[in-house]
Amino acid sequence: MTTAVHTGYASPVSLLGDWENDGKGPLREFLVLGGTTDLPFLEAVAVPRARALGARVAVLGDAGHAPHEAVDVRPAGRGYLHGVASCHGAFHPQLALLLGDDACRVAIGSGDPTPSVWGSDDAPWTVVATDDGASHPLLADLADWLEALPDAVAMTPWWADHLRHLAELLTVLHCEAPPTDTEGPEVELAHNLWTPLIDRLPERPVDELRLYAPFVDPSGELLRLLRERMSPADITLGIQRRWSRYDSDGVRRAFEGHPAARVRELAETRTRHGKLVEWRVGDTWHALTGSPNLTRAALARAVGDATGTTAEGPARNCELAVIAHDTAPLLPDVGPVRPVRELTGSTVTPQDATERPPALVLLGVREHGLLLEAVLGRRPAGQEVTVEISTDGGAPGSWHPIGPIPADRDTGTFPWTGAPGAAVRARCLLADGTYVESAAAFLYDPEGCAPRGASSRTSPGCANSSSRTRRRVRRVRAARRTRPWPTASGPWGPRSPSSPSAPSRRTSRGCRRHRPHAAGGSPSTSPPTRRTRRPKRARTPRRRRTPPRSPTAPASRPARGSPDWPADWPPRPATTRPPAPVPGPCPPPSSSPPSTCNSSPPVPGTRTTTAGGPSPPTSCTPSTRRTTTCPTSSGSGSTR
Repeated sequence: MTTAVHTGYASPVSLLGDWENDGKGPLREFLVLGGTTDLPFLEAVAVPRARALGARVAVLGDAGHAPHEAVDVRPAGRGYLHGVASCHGAFHPQLALLLGDDACRVAIGSGDPTPSVWGSDDAPWTVVATDDGASHPLLADLADWLEALPDAVAMTPWWADHLRHLAELLTVLHCEAPPTDTEGPEVELAHNLWTPLIDRLPERPVDELRLYAPFVDPSGELLRLLRERMSPADITLGIQRRWSRYDSDGVRRAFEGHPAARVRELAETRTRHGKLVEWRVGDTWHALTGSPNLTRAALARAVGDATGTTAEGPARNCELAVIAHDTAPLLPDVGPVRPVRELTGSTVTPQDATERPPALVLLGVREHGLLLEAVLGRRPAGQEVTVEISTDGGAPGSWHPIGPIPADRDTGTFPWTGAPGAAVRARCLLADGTYVESAAAFLYDPEGCAPRGASSRTSPGCANSSSRTRRRVRRVRAARRTRPWPTASGPWGPRSPSSPSAPSRRTSRGCRRHRPHAAGGSPSTSPPTRRTRRPKRARTPRRRRTPPRSPTAPASRPARGSPDWPADWPPRPATTRPPAPVPGPCPPPSSSPPSTCNSSPPVPGTRTTTAGGPSPPTSCTPSTRRTTTCPTSSGSGSTR
């Protein structure tokens, strides 16, 4: 089943709750992209829930927008993968991806992962949900975008591997999905990696155009381009007087001379963080929603040379959006409306006009064997950069230099091993004598960030992870065409462990992976080999280990009863003998003949009985015997 819900969720956190409540099974991947990423907030509301479902969590944000301090971040690098991206503007896509065994959730919206946006602001999301192995055309488009993103935006090699791994998983899901019907409006993905987003809008007259974004181009240039491209008969721009960033002079210049251009003041009960460009042709509404604001950097320019190391030239943001067709109008019809010429005031600050990307960017750091590898995204030209590590979670006064990165390189390795999650930063001395510092990165541990119950072969940065997934896809497709589903005897029937096509447990790289097909087989025609266990070897009984013999001990123990057997062996337990009784008078004579008692006192633990009852007192003489024989009334005694 496939469902597309346009602007149906307020936060991707609700998707995690629905996944758990609906029993979708284990969650394998949880990806969050955003411009401003508040890591302490994510660690409180999203990371623990996703990790509890078994997912590997990955968070990628913009290098110049990190509202948190390093001391406030806990499991980054050792519990989830964190990184930053750098481009010739702002890295601004807002995406949440949840991927399981046969279910997927894709949320594309207008909100960064911060407490205000995900918690209280009005930032709608477009969610595509697939279940039972189904797919949606948007998943294929998203896979292409994830595959191309590392080539357009600067990021670490392990982040590029992870995004391409996710793209491969989405491709597998889409190619193997059965034909299904889609519920909800028709949606398609839009981005500006190679062409501006404005080129995806119709270049023909429309009946009505409605616009809203929290940031409006102060110069009004983007509004003028939209007016010229779409030639709307009616234009409505929504603003919030105190919370929207706009300049009334630029808005009036853009819509000057249009007879039906007006401004609608929206209620300020909640901050509206959604971005919207919607137009009507006849009775059908179409809408572009997502991350782009109404600025030239977001809608009128492509990423282009985002991997450059300088910040010269106009900004080119990296944006992600969704175009939906046949939708309901999204801009509220409530609130006072006035002509554009009556709009006054400006909420643009000087900081908004002069905001520039950071001069020094540390993309990420990881342990590479016994070395620490640091990757720079942007740096001052011709200056040496020093890498520092904190021994106390980024607290002031805990930074120590570990080595420099020369001016002609963007990657440095240092003979240093730190604890996973340690804070690392870059520092550079400029020509004017001032220092510039990068935001802190966190030492990445692939083992700790891997999915729960999975090995490191599926973690980002593992060599050939995409090629291994492709081989698996080809094997599964071939098997489904030629083999039945698993039975009690195994997925491909019983097979001898000594079969020549039995897979080996390890390869030369030391990474557990599936063995390719048997010799002479083709990935598209031959079934995959089944992993079998080696036969167990017969185990010989283990010799009992005895302590070393003393040099004075005899070579062998004598046989019991032999002349060499010691007379005092085995030793008797030490006992305390009672004192000998004092001799006394013998008992009076009885009818039986008198007998003389010559015995020793009874030994503790022995009992003397007679046929008629207890023995009468006798006058005894000590002897070496251990039992006594005393006269009885019947003239006979018994000894036990």
